[in-house]
Amino acid sequence: MLKKTMCVLMVILCSFATLTTIGCGEKDSGKLATVWSALASETFLQDQEFDSYPDSKLELVAMKGETESRQVIISANKFIRGITFETQDLVAEDGSVIAKENVKLYGEHYVEITDIYINTGNTNVTLLNYAGWYPDALVPLNAFCAKRQDRIEAGKNQAIWVDFVIPSTAKAGTYTSTFKLTLGEEKEVVNIPVEVVVYDIEMPYEVNARSAFNIWYSQLASGEKENYTAETNQIYYDFLLEKRLCSGSIDPNKRTNLDQYVNYMVELASNPRVTTYYIQNNLIGIVGDTFLADKPPQAVGLSSEEIAERKQKAWDSTYNGLSNIFNKILAKNVTMIESNPGDYANLDMFKKLVFYFHDEPTVGYRTQMVRTFNEILTKAKRDFVSANQSTFEKYPFLQESLVQCVRDMTPTHLLTELAVSKNPDGTPNYEKGDGCTLYVMHCYRFNSSAARALIKQNQSYGEQYWWYTCSRNSPALSYYVESKTMNMRLQGWQQFEYDLSGILYWDIAQWSYFPNNNPYKNWGRGFSEGMLVYPGQPYGLKKPVSSIRMENIFQAQEDYEYLFMLKNFVTEYNSENGTNYDANAIIGNMIKDMHDGTYITESATPQQLEDCRIRILNILDKFVKGDSAGAINLLQRELA
Repeated sequence: MLKKTMCVLMVILCSFATLTTIGCGEKDSGKLATVWSALASETFLQDQEFDSYPDSKLELVAMKGETESRQVIISANKFIRGITFETQDLVAEDGSVIAKENVKLYGEHYVEITDIYINTGNTNVTLLNYAGWYPDALVPLNAFCAKRQDRIEAGKNQAIWVDFVIPSTAKAGTYTSTFKLTLGEEKEVVNIPVEVVVYDIEMPYEVNARSAFNIWYSQLASGEKENYTAETNQIYYDFLLEKRLCSGSIDPNKRTNLDQYVNYMVELASNPRVTTYYIQNNLIGIVGDTFLADKPPQAVGLSSEEIAERKQKAWDSTYNGLSNIFNKILAKNVTMIESNPGDYANLDMFKKLVFYFHDEPTVGYRTQMVRTFNEILTKAKRDFVSANQSTFEKYPFLQESLVQCVRDMTPTHLLTELAVSKNPDGTPNYEKGDGCTLYVMHCYRFNSSAARALIKQNQSYGEQYWWYTCSRNSPALSYYVESKTMNMRLQGWQQFEYDLSGILYWDIAQWSYFPNNNPYKNWGRGFSEGMLVYPGQPYGLKKPVSSIRMENIFQAQEDYEYLFMLKNFVTEYNSENGTNYDANAIIGNMIKDMHDGTYITESATPQQLEDCRIRILNILDKFVKGDSAGAINLLQRELA
């Protein structure tokens, strides 16, 4: 059993005390277990000891169309041979019902980490983590129990994850119910009170935070084994969309050639949950892309004439490839509009399109390649607009999207080496169009106030910034199993505060780290880089098994929509009243004690963030009801 120091234990218990308004209870060793509740953004190890527990009541607030989650934790005093968990309809005072089918139950599968992953690179500070058995995979409870994983040893914890999926048609009000948890062969029953407050606000179906949580489709067959079918790639892609996330890379079977891909783009562009799709280099037709730099390694031993010839060939093939792509997309877009204006009058196939030319370039010829590619992209766009002026005059929104949205996204930690050329006064010179204008910046870089100032300045010029995480652990934003779970939900708030357009993650199913491509066991060393879901095959499921980390990222995306709605209301209020309230700054003020730059603070608690979410809901509620004065009064309190 994992032992904590008294100091750490007191921190844990203080955190527990903030989970609910109900007082903490003591362990009753006469019962099979103590059952208690926790927020979704907390992690409790399977072998963690406690002296005091919160109440078992499940309390939450949400808007319509939102998913909110809680955990029910069973701390066993004796061996428990199996559990059953019965849900009931949630009923409001006026008789309105949220059916029990909207409550989803999952068993939390634990993995042992004996060697905690420590930060590398520029993040040299880490929060204290512990070795032990961490919960992560969220297995549908019926499948979890069918595998007899609902046996709980004395002195161990077993958590049940509970999703409350609030229908968009639900009426506002307070809904209550009682769920029944039955423990072991002794049939010991624990009644779990439930209270869900639904606000009369609806989560938008459209996703406003862009993302590229990529899928390395080649990994899926190795993990899913005999479960893998022709539909598996799309199932994983659609799974992400359900989580308000998007893979920038799509099913390879739908992009075997450019014509096929362009036809499929109609569906992607029309889906309000798809935020990003990109074209890799193979469909551009680049010949010798390294020769977009002056001195690539491949140039060793070549004459200056040979280098110049190959550089020109690389330039021409890149330019022609980009022009060909624009040509096919525009032709398809116009054809769809004119053949079926009822469904496709507003179709815009350029708006979500980005290129992904080069990943994480280092200083030298690789940064030169990126700068040159962007120069060619700029020229190709300008020439294409000029050559198709009559079409763009008819559909000006397509021209705007081509010019403003179609960019080359570059994951990087470099802030200045990829920048466009400068004017004599130091401002960017976009006429030549060289350099990057869509940076996907490593999260840890935002911890520098100087970096944040430079990014903000570049944003004022129209440059765009996303962020990403890779090979870092807490306190920097990270997705490792042993990371601070709250950090993953806080990211939605930080992303809004810094006005970042989206977030990238390189892969969600990198199972090749594990023996037999099986991430359910044999962990040992912590890391979990590039792995946010588990294969469904071991449980006979034809879909991925989610994780605690994935669900917290999903709920961070929902939180972002809260803040996006708030900004729209505040912008409208400013326009009508001549005020200048800054929604981004307001959110920054609300969460200022929870992070330093982008590093989460040790004192930050999930309850703090939950309190912020509830306060935003109350502000939105007043805006929605037309009480803008009341909403602004609440906003002013946040600035105090």
